[in-house]
Amino acid sequence: MTNFEEPVGTVSTTSSSRCSSADSSTAPGKIRRGRPQQEIADGQDAHSQKKRHRRLYARQYRAQMRQKVENVKSLHDEKEQLETEVKMLRQTVFALQQELAQKDLFLSFMHLNSQLNHS
Repeated sequence: MTNFEEPVGTVSTTSSSRCSSADSSTAPGKIRRGRPQQEIADGQDAHSQKKRHRRLYARQYRAQMRQKVENVKSLHDEKEQLETEVKMLRQTVFALQQELAQKDLFLSFMHLNSQLNHS
């Protein structure tokens, strides 16, 4: 047997026989490197809190956008109503101006007629 051959029945220490990370985490006496993996309740998990805050923000944003759309619709309706009212008021003003012009003409005619009668 040479130095490169392993005797039959011995365990090799090559990478194929090393224990996996799952095995090493349960192996007693092993020291794990890196951050300790602690059980964190869902409410305390920063990642789930971030998701929750994003969902809350998205919900608030969608509610604000819906409100703005409703406001635009109601403002558009109010604008149309006011435009109709302005149109009616302009027609009323025009009619009153014509009536005033007719009365002025009538009064001028009456005044002229009375001057002719007195002279």
